[in-house]
Amino acid sequence: MRMFHCTIRDLLCLTAVIALSTCLWQEHHAMSKMSFERRFEREAKRWEAWCEEKSFEAMPDWGGHDSVRNMVAMGKDIVPLIFERWPERKDGDGGPFRPPWWIVLERVTGKRMVSDSDKIAQLPANLRGSIDPRGILSVPGLEEERWRKWWEEKSGGSVKGVRNEWHLNRRNS
Repeated sequence: MRMFHCTIRDLLCLTAVIALSTCLWQEHHAMSKMSFERRFEREAKRWEAWCEEKSFEAMPDWGGHDSVRNMVAMGKDIVPLIFERWPERKDGDGGPFRPPWWIVLERVTGKRMVSDSDKIAQLPANLRGSIDPRGILSVPGLEEERWRKWWEEKSGGSVKGVRNEWHLNRRNS
C-alpha cells in the first residue's frame, strides 16, 4: 500500500488555494446579489419614470412596459425590494405620483388582493349595478392597503432588513 506524503509546504499551499477559492466564491456571490439588486433598481427606475410620464393619460397599461416583464422575470426575490422602494402614503398625502406597484406584485406572487366585488363595493350605491367591475382597473388606496397588510404579515411588520428572512421562508414553504 502506498501512502500519500506531503510536506508542510504542500499543506500550506493547499490551504491557501482553498482559502482563495472560498474568498472568490463569496465575492462572486456578493457580486451576483448586488447585480440582482442593481438590475431591479434599474428596471424600477425605468418603470417609475414611464409611469410618471403616462400618469396623465386616460387609461395607461401600467403592466405593459418592458421593465414590468423584466422585474417579474427576476422572481419573488424582488418582493422585499419593492416594499423598500414603495413609500407608504400618509393620510391626506397628495404627494407626487407613485407607480402602482401592486401590478408587479400580482404578477410576481400570483396573488390578487382586490376582487371585482371589492371594486364594486367602493362605488357609490347608485352606480353599483350599472358598471362592469372588469372596467375598473384598480382601486389604488385599497390595493396599497391590502398589499401592505399582506407584507406586514409575511415580514413581521418590517420593511427593512427582511430580505434574508423572506428568501429563507419562501424557500422553506
